[in-house]
Amino acid sequence: MTVALRDQCIAFAAICQAASLVNRSAHGLATSSREADPLIKSIFATHPDTIDDVYGSVTNLRCGATLAHDLLSQPTAELAPVLKYVMALLDIEARLRRRSDITHALREGIESMQRMENDESLYPQFSALYQRTISTLDRRVHVTGSPEFLQRPEIAAKIRVFLLAGIRSAWLWHQSGGRRWHLLLRRSTMRNTLKTLVPGSTD
Repeated sequence: MTVALRDQCIAFAAICQAASLVNRSAHGLATSSREADPLIKSIFATHPDTIDDVYGSVTNLRCGATLAHDLLSQPTAELAPVLKYVMALLDIEARLRRRSDITHALREGIESMQRMENDESLYPQFSALYQRTISTLDRRVHVTGSPEFLQRPEIAAKIRVFLLAGIRSAWLWHQSGGRRWHLLLRRSTMRNTLKTLVPGSTD
């Protein structure tokens, strides 16, 4: 296993975990801090030395690794929403890379909130940053779910934070050499790597 492949699989697992949290939040399902916290931490990791500095232990991405493995195998109909969000996040990240002005504004906004890493106002602050930056791109994520929950400001803010974390992970995936065609032509290699990274996640 090369370092690049390892990093790509870790980042892809994080994208899948973020997509899952978006989907669950949109339907009013519970999201655990054990799965959310590593992703929020990743947003603040703007200058990491290694990908492990971004997420901490790869076991924090057990849910994402399981989903990544399943999506790279034969995804079921119930995984369709997660796959939709994964592909949307990859698309938005690609568009973001071409907009240095928005990237700069996003980075500045994140750095200004470093001291608020554990503050209870984090979600609405990140949500506002998302709306000022990512939402101005010519591509948006169409989140589907229960109107009852989607119309609640706190749920909408939560979803934007998970989307932002997913875009951050997509950026890392691309930086590590990840490309869309890998999801088709290197599926087997990626599945085997995911099994090695997080034993038991694909049982």
